[in-house]
Amino acid sequence: MDEAAHTFRKSRIDLLKFFASAEKQRNFQSEVCRSDGYAFDEFVCWWVDDFHPESNLFSSAFNAKEVAVLASFNVTFEHALSKIGDRVANVDRLLSLPAWQVVMAAALVAYAALEP
Repeated sequence: MDEAAHTFRKSRIDLLKFFASAEKQRNFQSEVCRSDGYAFDEFVCWWVDDFHPESNLFSSAFNAKEVAVLASFNVTFEHALSKIGDRVANVDRLLSLPAWQVVMAAALVAYAALEP
């Protein structure tokens, strides 16, 4: 695996770990973004902008079984987005939503499957 694939792989696994952690999400809200709605928008972009399993980078970073794990998480993520809508005021509100709690649980499962 080349350096770009390794970096990409690590970033996706770290993002799953982030999604699984209420503490990390709250820290992002308090340390990085202070405006309402910004954190949720960022979380969505971080996943959606880079989920392209057909790309060479993706296939260089993950084997077929791992791509299936990420695809399963993506289905859960996309389904949750359809329930949550376009705007969430802040991370505490996001964490209270059942649809986001499902995302967090799915992220933990995916993270466990990918992290040795």
